Amino acid sequence: MRGILLSEAMAQRHAALLARLRDPGASDGDPVEAVLIPEGESGVLPEAELASIRAAFISTDVVADQRLERRGFGTARRAPNLQWLHIGFAGTDTPIFRELMERGVTVTNSSGAAAEPIAQSAIA
Repeated sequence: MRGILLSEAMAQRHAALLARLRDPGASDGDPVEAVLIPEGESGVLPEAELASIRAAFISTDVVADQRLERRGFGTARRAPNLQWLHIGFAGTDTPIFRELMERGVTVTNSSGAAAEPIAQSAIA
């Protein structure tokens, strides 16, 4: 099983897609399972769950909550098999991104995703 680290809000929003990815027939026999950013008292996932994480998405709802942001990035940092981190905003210049890239993790962002509506608003 491959895991993707997400916030609970993103997992709920994309429940239909995640259900399809859980189907071994639709994922080349290697299903993808949502791993939620821990919000409980300990804030730490078990080692087996951490090891399953191959991708992580730090969405804007995560960075809007400082505690959730710390737990999201902390979990991504501790995931030994993380291969890809996508962030739902533009900047990738903080130390955590550099640390992950030095580890071989591909870090991508959503730079330019809102460029057209912002330009239209500015012109209006």
